[in-house]
Amino acid sequence: MKKISSLALASLFAVGTAQAALMGSSSNSSIAHTRPAGPDIGEWVRTVALPQFNPNLGQLTSVTFTLSGDVVVDFFATSTQTGPQNVVNNLRANLEFAVPTLPLRGLVFSKTGSYTLAGFEGTMRQLDDSDSISFSLTSSSDWGAFVGTGSFDVAVEATSQSAGSAGGNVDDFTLPTTTAQVSVQYDYTANRVPEPGSLAL
Repeated sequence: MKKISSLALASLFAVGTAQAALMGSSSNSSIAHTRPAGPDIGEWVRTVALPQFNPNLGQLTSVTFTLSGDVVVDFFATSTQTGPQNVVNNLRANLEFAVPTLPLRGLVFSKTGSYTLAGFEGTMRQLDDSDSISFSLTSSSDWGAFVGTGSFDVAVEATSQSAGSAGGNVDDFTLPTTTAQVSVQYDYTANRVPEPGSLAL
């Protein structure tokens, strides 16, 4: 009897182990994608494509976007007078992001620099600025455009109002170069996978 009981207990234990293994375990995971737009000169519009979240990976819990950008402006100035003059350079630029189903999101760039320009002197000065924003979508009602096995598009528009000003006579122009990045991070609970031990049973 003792031998039979031992075998029965071993059998029950094996069945219980197999059931637990088949249930497997779940874990919190994340996957991120980043796509650039630019760098490019002047004002421009670009479209970047990012992968959707594949629902076969597990249960999505949140979607986080990070929108960032950098602007570099070259200010060219040539004095057309004999005396020195003060020159003020103003970097003013914007990046606008159109993410599907969401309101437009924007970045604002602003910086000022000044210097003294000698008579009949020609020069180039440079200003740069950067900015970024992040936001998360935690409601499944906001995820429709971002779930699937394809991709979604984000339109990015760069504009610039940068300019230089002087107290005298000067010929000047500006040359802005803008770079943008769009990042998406999917946080999810991974699907349960059977433990290796269950396959032997």
